Amino acid sequence: MTYPSFNTPQAVWEHYKLSERAGYDLAPLQLADLDSAASWDRMKWFYEVGVGKTVCSTVHALMMGYPITFVIVPPILIPQWGKWLRRVDPTAKVLEYCGPPKVRKLMEPAKAKWVIVSHAIFRGDFERLLKECNKLRPHLIVDEAHALKSAQSQLFRKTNMLTSDSGVQLLTGTPTSKPGDAYAYVKLVTPQVYRSWGHFENLHVADRDFFGTITRWQGLDLVQQNLNLQSCRRTKDEMFPGIVKPRYETIEYQLAPAHAKLYKRLADEQLLLLDNGQKIDATTAQRLYHALQQIIVNFDHYSGDNTARAAIYDWIDHTIDQTQCMDRARSKLIIWTYYTKTTESVLGYLEDFGVVGAYSGANSAKSVKAFMEDPACRILVAQPMSAGMGLEPQHVCCENLFVEYSIVPLHFTQSVGRTDRKGQKHMPTFRVAVAQDTIQVPLLQRLLHNGDLVQQTEGLRESIRQAVFGQL
Repeated sequence: MTYPSFNTPQAVWEHYKLSERAGYDLAPLQLADLDSAASWDRMKWFYEVGVGKTVCSTVHALMMGYPITFVIVPPILIPQWGKWLRRVDPTAKVLEYCGPPKVRKLMEPAKAKWVIVSHAIFRGDFERLLKECNKLRPHLIVDEAHALKSAQSQLFRKTNMLTSDSGVQLLTGTPTSKPGDAYAYVKLVTPQVYRSWGHFENLHVADRDFFGTITRWQGLDLVQQNLNLQSCRRTKDEMFPGIVKPRYETIEYQLAPAHAKLYKRLADEQLLLLDNGQKIDATTAQRLYHALQQIIVNFDHYSGDNTARAAIYDWIDHTIDQTQCMDRARSKLIIWTYYTKTTESVLGYLEDFGVVGAYSGANSAKSVKAFMEDPACRILVAQPMSAGMGLEPQHVCCENLFVEYSIVPLHFTQSVGRTDRKGQKHMPTFRVAVAQDTIQVPLLQRLLHNGDLVQQTEGLRESIRQAVFGQL
């Protein structure tokens, strides 16, 4: 079967009756970007969360008339993409290439127009997919493309192999956490710019510390320029003027005296020492960050006293009272955690407040469905690296509380983008809790610093520092 190609995105829209099937029309700037992208077979959609990466990448693929397109996504997004593609291209075969190996073995990806596959299965089944589909020169759409920003990763290498003579679209609203992340995007879309990773380092690394960690970058204006080649970048404010502005609130609080004493003792006596008795160095700093931040919320676990209560729970109580989220006429609430232990602890504590959804483990899909559809499910305990992608709760929720967080900017911005997106009718509020005299103070500063580096690398973006402290 052959598929038509088109000269303009509007022709695609009209041929496939996309306005009718999608339920809306393309925004003027989306049309303008698609017109610009009409001559590119490799490109980057650096749209903020909720601005239209999915629809624009689909229209671009249809406009170019590719016989087969692989849509490479996190597992949680496979049903969402499948539902979307079947709605807008109902006569085409859409294959959700997932499930156990025995099931996948019976599938015929070469007979589909759209093949939706997770990052992990794409890596694992790459040889089969290459053998069966390479003659068709498959086009690639890589959603949440920050998953391949490491040029040493298997996902990057295999994506690079498959796109050597075919097109690729990279989709992410948060491309970089540090300047070096830009290399993978540039290499995939405009491979002639940097010959190799070594070439990139020679141009842009100014200094390293004793451990070889990059401490200073140079030429970030050139990195930004190269990153923006063959890309379309839009903010929500640009694409949808008049969208409700978010509000950020930092909550500074103190641990209870007994908790603070335990925190200091564990840090001094245990966490600064490695198993062999040597002092911590740069290679084990991440372990320190993770361990110390977990003590802040999980006072009962680390003290061995089941009745011990961390101060953050007072702020959870206060947020529930302040937002009135248990009232079905008000917004629901998302509490953002980072560690499994914290998620479990917060869920256990919240049982008294009614039905709560947890976005982790085997019950994630059921919990999200309840949060989205069940009026009785008022609170979602969410983790950025899972619920930060694919969840669209803007119609039921505008209230958020971060009780712990990563220093990686994309985790924060992805989480914010869940409720600060098109369709939000109320001011989304993001409360960021910071336990004073703990690791959360420098962690927040590192998050802000990393966000500043992202702004220098990517440009045209409000930094996390400006967002969180913009009104101070």
